[in-house]
Amino acid sequence: MSVITTILTLCKDQGVQHIGIAPGSRSSQLVHALLDADFSKINTHIDERSLAFWALGIAKASGRAAIICCSSGTAVANLLPAVVEAAESETPMIILTADRSLNEKGCASNQTIQSQELSSDYLSAFLELDVSDDSADTQSLIKHTFDALHGPIQINLRLPDPNPSIFKSTRTDHPLQSFSSRPELTLSTDAEFARAQQCIESAKTGAIVVGNGDHHYQSEILSLAQSWGWPIIADVQSSLRTLEHPLVLSHAELLLVDHDWPAPDCILWISERLVSKRLLSWVSQASVIQISESRHRSDAGVGGVQRLVAPLADALGRADTWAVRTPPTPTNTLEIATRHQQRRDKMLELTETIGWSEPWVHLQLNERLKSGAPYMIGNSMSIRLANLVLQSHQSGGPTVYANRGASGIDGLISTAIGIAESSGQTTTIVLGDMSFAYDVNALLMCRQLDVALHIIVMNNGGGDIFRQLPQAKESLNEQYWVQDTGLKIQSAADMASLAYCKVESIENWNELILDPSQSMVIEVVVDPIKTRDWFSKLGV
Repeated sequence: MSVITTILTLCKDQGVQHIGIAPGSRSSQLVHALLDADFSKINTHIDERSLAFWALGIAKASGRAAIICCSSGTAVANLLPAVVEAAESETPMIILTADRSLNEKGCASNQTIQSQELSSDYLSAFLELDVSDDSADTQSLIKHTFDALHGPIQINLRLPDPNPSIFKSTRTDHPLQSFSSRPELTLSTDAEFARAQQCIESAKTGAIVVGNGDHHYQSEILSLAQSWGWPIIADVQSSLRTLEHPLVLSHAELLLVDHDWPAPDCILWISERLVSKRLLSWVSQASVIQISESRHRSDAGVGGVQRLVAPLADALGRADTWAVRTPPTPTNTLEIATRHQQRRDKMLELTETIGWSEPWVHLQLNERLKSGAPYMIGNSMSIRLANLVLQSHQSGGPTVYANRGASGIDGLISTAIGIAESSGQTTTIVLGDMSFAYDVNALLMCRQLDVALHIIVMNNGGGDIFRQLPQAKESLNEQYWVQDTGLKIQSAADMASLAYCKVESIENWNELILDPSQSMVIEVVVDPIKTRDWFSKLGV
């Protein structure tokens, strides 16, 4: 069996359906093989960086990796930002890169770079081989590489020149093969679970904090909370965040502003990646038991964390057998819920009083997002506001996605396009104007979508988050940190032949119709001063 056939067979065994192809001559043999393999969906794009974030979105929504195929040289280097995000968020990705043969390296051959290997710090596995080497050892290495598909893997294929020239180097190095992978943590032992059980069962007060990755375990977490009598603090990325339930505190951060909710004895922290620094600070004051499926995670500065590394289903099943000896009394639970409702009402009242502003628009989005609909939230200001104002619904809220592995502002639109394509549902993304400018090339991919993507751009004149941080007092803040791009958002939409509308007032917003049959760019023009006032009066 040939090298390429083995690779594509293993891809299909993994349930791969989507392929992304960037243009390049060196990869032409690989492209032909991909086309002949009859995958379900093939996407093309001129920008490798955007294409890689598209693949990230595919995997986020489906749980199955997508293939990225690109040529040699800097084409590979452009994949790195999305690979970093995939690694940090444990998202599978298959990268097939085309390379020169060995006799074309080290001889000033065009478009060669020192190494085609992406940073091994962010690859689950890397394999480089000659496409003609179909030995048994090579077949075994390929299969070993696919065993590491819990994050991004890269296979770099040395291919013959598709456009032979007269000049040929006489270099005759023997073929090289290499394999590297990130270290994996072993699963937690029974003894570690026993220590965690003792901590939780002896706690007089407790809480459950839920980060990302809980979408399939909502009922199990609720059952645990009800059994123990512990409230649930749900991050904006959690599926529990938009569920209306007496134990779910969807606006818990507001309770922490006035420091009138002391940290409990013990906290069960499910998953990772909390958006709120204030919540992280609160968590650090308790004994923390963290359930993680991760191979390598830091605790974001939270001290005293006992990490249980296990599949979430297994860990929750064990925890369900633990008995909390002194659960919170109904009076205490009711008191917390009452204070939570009061803080929430204050936030809603303040937002309505300030009126047309970025917080107001985020609040109104609650009414426009359908239950279960994909909702991608950009980083920086967007996710901070969403974490404060995203509301719960009796019927459930949207399915939230965010790139919080590395938390960059690049590739957000591309990721949303992948989510829309993979889910087959109308998808909404909200992001700032700087993030929009960073990924404007991705708009070209919208033309390949069979479903609508609604891109809501909060135009607040640059990186508004920097106006809320300490450097806002510096005279050079606008020039060197905020950096208003001045990008004409309508011109960008026109470039990609996308529908466009501009919203500058409550009246405009109320008249806005989000057409589920077409992708569109919605530019929302807001005053950053109102956002600053909102944060100040809310005390966050």
